[in-house]
Amino acid sequence: MELLQFVYFSRRPNVIIGVDAVEEMIETCKENLRAASSQNSWFHPEYVQLRHGDALHLPPEDESIDVSQNCLFTSSQTVI
Repeated sequence: MELLQFVYFSRRPNVIIGVDAVEEMIETCKENLRAASSQNSWFHPEYVQLRHGDALHLPPEDESIDVSQNCLFTSSQTVI
């Protein structure tokens, strides 16, 4: 859902990149983006690039990223 927040403010094709090391999370995100598209007239799936991997090994050029956010969700039993 954080991707949607970034998209809401940019609304430009292929400028938001979502990355996850778990393929099932990428698939779940795709489903969520399809749902967002059907529920929000301002959202278009082409605004988001989804990539399998980790953020340390992405192809963007140096100094081409304006904002980066790392989100980690843990078990409710974990105290942070």
